[in-house]
Amino acid sequence: MSIVKSAIFGIAAAAAVSVTPALAGPVGTPVTVVDPTLNPFALDGQVQIVFTFSDASNEDLILTTPTLNGNPIIDNHTTPKGTVVNLGNFTGNLVFQLDNLKTGATYFSDALDAFGDYHVKLDTNYADFGVPPLSGAALANITNLANQGYAIIFMAWEDHDKGTKYPGVKGSDFDYNDVIFAIAYKVNQRTIVPEPLTLSLFGAGLVGAAALRRRKKKSA
Repeated sequence: MSIVKSAIFGIAAAAAVSVTPALAGPVGTPVTVVDPTLNPFALDGQVQIVFTFSDASNEDLILTTPTLNGNPIIDNHTTPKGTVVNLGNFTGNLVFQLDNLKTGATYFSDALDAFGDYHVKLDTNYADFGVPPLSGAALANITNLANQGYAIIFMAWEDHDKGTKYPGVKGSDFDYNDVIFAIAYKVNQRTIVPEPLTLSLFGAGLVGAAALRRRKKKSA
């Protein structure tokens, strides 16, 4: 299934799914293994982010290490859904980070928390997160990026842990829908240029082959 079809399928399927409140109780099972594709998230190409959804009452910030286009790249309380953040052309290992401004907790895309739980889920099918359909702006921007050759994957975050505690909240529901955004990336197409030594050896080979043919003609 293509990226665009996956996204559209996710929208259609999600329309019939009810939204579970972020603080409704233990509705999910915590992931306890770091996704191997995020440890590290190795890239060599263009990277863009599209903010799609947040079910968190707390204010959460999404940041990157290294900083590519200013931090934070998303504030779930102020960033409009569908916003595109162009992180530019990046080669290296990219780590995403969530800062919960209510609790002061910080979680990373390449590491477990202090309780051995992981706060990120990756999926190419948006419907798997059980949230409302993509907004019109988010759908249009994601589809546009996919049509430009970008691969699309969605990253969903849980912003509480087992130790979270404040009035009305104890622990985490691990529903992984507190902040969701699309990562769009397009791998650089590089042309391999032979080193000067390689070219000289190649040229020497051609000269040697020509000389060998002339010797064979003379001996004949």
